[in-house]
Amino acid sequence: MAISQPSSSDKLNNPSHSTLHKIIASDVDAPVKTIVVDADGNTKIGDTEGGNYTEISSSGVTSLLGDAKRSLTLRPQLDSTNIIKTIGEWSLVPTPFTLGAFSGFFMPAYNNDNQELFFRMRAPYRWDGTTNPTFKMIVALSATEDVGDKFKFQLDWNTVSPVPTDLMLTPKIETDVVTVVDEVIVLEDRNTQYSAYPVSFELDIDNAGLQQQLEPRNNLVGRIRRITSGSPAVSNNIIILDWVTNWKVNKNFGNF
Repeated sequence: MAISQPSSSDKLNNPSHSTLHKIIASDVDAPVKTIVVDADGNTKIGDTEGGNYTEISSSGVTSLLGDAKRSLTLRPQLDSTNIIKTIGEWSLVPTPFTLGAFSGFFMPAYNNDNQELFFRMRAPYRWDGTTNPTFKMIVALSATEDVGDKFKFQLDWNTVSPVPTDLMLTPKIETDVVTVVDEVIVLEDRNTQYSAYPVSFELDIDNAGLQQQLEPRNNLVGRIRRITSGSPAVSNNIIILDWVTNWKVNKNFGNF
């Protein structure tokens, strides 16, 4: 679509031309589908009618709406907080695991024995504040298992304000937590040592059990346990190799 330019005979400053400076109509040959500048000076780029676009406010703040939102992956520090003395020796619980570039933890089924991991992180400022985040892990078999065997992980989590009066370092287990689980079945041709599997938890931000609404800046605290699975269960430890959180973001930067 050709856009008229001002000339000495037509300065394009009358009402019949004013929209040309505000809208570039949908055109398969155009570099963008639509550009709209509203009366307040906010610029919208993309499928504005469908709700999928980037908006630049008159003050320069960029926001992403609809399908324009992107995903942000963050990796919190996952800590083993327990040092146990057995038979005269001190050891970390859970037991650390290392293989080449990978490091993680051996996870037996929890049995009131400190075999658990904790993390704390801030919900990112760029998060849209409405889409449920996810906590995902890559785990692996520590030894060969039978096809059809099962194992299960549990995530207990909650939220706390940016400057908490109660740090909830554990968080307040056993009551003030929201619990989600994921059970995995060992598959054919993926039952040998170091065969990897995904484990995923969706964090329901509207859950009534939360201490407070999860919002950007708030602390997300969690605890990971491997728990008793359905039968038949795997016979050996499961290794946690990697873990990340995923957040749907609608802005380039946060507002402190």
